[in-house]
Amino acid sequence: MNEHTSPFRRLGRITLAVEPPFRLGVLEVRPAALEVSSPEGAEMLEPRVMQVLVALARAHGEPVGRDEMIDLCWDGRIVSEDALNRCIVKLRKALSADPRVTIETIAKIGYRLRVRDGAAPEAAPAVAEASGEAGAKRRPPWRWIVVGAALLAVAGVAAAYVLTRPGPARTAQGFRPLTSEPGLETWPALSRSGDVLVYAAGATPHAPRELYMRATRDGEPVRLTSHPLDDFAPAWSPRGDRIAFVRTDGASPCQILTMTVPGGAERLVGRCAADTYTRVSWLNETTLVHADRPAGGGVRRIRALDIETGATRDLTTPPADFNGDADPLLSPDGRLMAFRRTTAPGIDDLYVRDIKTGRERQLTNDGWKARGFAWTRDRRHLVFSSNRGLDFGLWSVDATRDAAPRRVSVGLLNLGRLSSDSQDRLAVEMTAERVNLEAVAPDGSTRALSTSTGLEWDPDVAADGAVAFVSDRSGASELWVAREGAAPVRLTSLGSSYLHGPHWSPDGRRIAFIAVGQRRVDIHEIGRDGSGLRRVTQDGRDKAWPVWGADGALRYVERTAAGWRLMRLGADGQARPVPGGEGWRIVRTGPDGRLYGVRSGDPRLWTLPDDGGPAREAILGLQLADDSWAVGREGVRFIRDRRSDRPSLWLHPWSSGPRQTAALGGVSGAANIAIDPRSDGVVYGRLIQDETDIGLLELSR
Repeated sequence: MNEHTSPFRRLGRITLAVEPPFRLGVLEVRPAALEVSSPEGAEMLEPRVMQVLVALARAHGEPVGRDEMIDLCWDGRIVSEDALNRCIVKLRKALSADPRVTIETIAKIGYRLRVRDGAAPEAAPAVAEASGEAGAKRRPPWRWIVVGAALLAVAGVAAAYVLTRPGPARTAQGFRPLTSEPGLETWPALSRSGDVLVYAAGATPHAPRELYMRATRDGEPVRLTSHPLDDFAPAWSPRGDRIAFVRTDGASPCQILTMTVPGGAERLVGRCAADTYTRVSWLNETTLVHADRPAGGGVRRIRALDIETGATRDLTTPPADFNGDADPLLSPDGRLMAFRRTTAPGIDDLYVRDIKTGRERQLTNDGWKARGFAWTRDRRHLVFSSNRGLDFGLWSVDATRDAAPRRVSVGLLNLGRLSSDSQDRLAVEMTAERVNLEAVAPDGSTRALSTSTGLEWDPDVAADGAVAFVSDRSGASELWVAREGAAPVRLTSLGSSYLHGPHWSPDGRRIAFIAVGQRRVDIHEIGRDGSGLRRVTQDGRDKAWPVWGADGALRYVERTAAGWRLMRLGADGQARPVPGGEGWRIVRTGPDGRLYGVRSGDPRLWTLPDDGGPAREAILGLQLADDSWAVGREGVRFIRDRRSDRPSLWLHPWSSGPRQTAALGGVSGAANIAIDPRSDGVVYGRLIQDETDIGLLELSR
């Protein structure tokens, strides 16, 4: 006898893992997968809500009392009527794809599931008759085989239709803020029900963050962590009773912890091998996935961490000359893992990996940035924030078929990381950031060089004081020049994903810079008046720091599978490796055209001969923590503590010890500095504003 039509089945405990699928009109209910699917897509239900649906379906069109429902779905525990009412509300919404399927309220009794044109749910077909008396009337086995094959064929065609036809377009609507405190509220993590948000918050851009939890409807935030290090990247466990998160000091490999919420104790479950920052997601209740680099060096990949044993294993193997993989995110059913693969800064592609088979699919391939992404409730689409529209708006891409991304919203709010719930609501980061150029004289006095409301970075100063820089004040990142006493002038209109590294030629007539677009990274040249734009490299490989040496030839560093290396562009337009140039990560010029460089993994500054001969240490004892340095007449100027609230500018002269020359305002993340050759002063990007809040968007199809 079919279990769904048995009167004894209704009285038994509901174990979703063994419940057979059944149909309600055009809806197919799969309890073990926690989903209700229709021709419009699949809807994920919470386990308790699915149990209520199964209990109603078992009744075969008869009313189910409230007490009986609580016995079946809550194991007889005492719960409020609101808990059952909320389940019914969510069920009615999930079943609304077929108006013939309704849940009726029976006053003072309970609820009844009705399917018009049919008094009860259509149960899963029986495999064979159980009665011995029916043996003589039993149809021949081959008939059942044919019928079964036909049913499978119809199901296959229907499934293929659902999975291959274009899904309905999505739009964002119903926005409301969730946080508005001063400072930064980042890394949103919505519970599957959407009732609770966990996030990281810090009072200033460089202050250590703590984790907070708050109801999405109302209420005050509750602090979950209190630690002097930086806590961020919370992720809910599949059962929704724990979170995992990351802790770092910004210099050492990060720690990975779990915590029962609310009010549970922290538990250290693992450490990164090399990375100081990462993101975690739950593969299952005992396994986390996160991005990390091998301890001995190599490209970042996605790893699985067993939180019981601490054992790790690699899940992805990106090409060795890529930036690598990051930000893994499991689909609600745990079958697919989305992640971002970065070829070079400015070129991000979204991938999904089938957890069972290990197969990977590339979802985007046009090479724009992808800041954040989240799964929709049908487990079929990824919504992501990207600059592919020359603003950081929302886009949607189908994870099950080859299809171009669709625009969801424009980037009026400059959106970042995302998190979704089971009702297609998105918690989104909204960032208001402003970086302007500031000049610091050798005596420590400062003056503003720009006053835009956007971001400006990578300045370089010509002999006459003209400043070349990159700005997004016009929307996309473009090359600009600011001449003293005149308004800045835009030189390019490339509409690229990213521009960086502008450098003046020795005669001040041309500017070399790197543009990232159409999945290519190449060096371009342009005249200071905006004329003569041309691409000077054609290979499209990841590269950085184009500079003219004293011999008039362009040099730059290029990423290969073996690491970074120094390249020289000859008069014939061909780029060739510089002998002995393996391992150089940053290269710059001094006021006399001499080359200076820093190797990967080595903080010392070296002088590089033009002919590629042996390098020598420029200043004994000088240790450069990052790329915030430049070489002037008096020595090397650099920013110290740039990732703090009190950064400072220092000078290390050629023949004496270092000294502080100025206290700086906020420093942007892209803190490359330039020397003004007229005064030996410094130009850098000053952080004027950095505010991030979290808001809630609803997706509509």
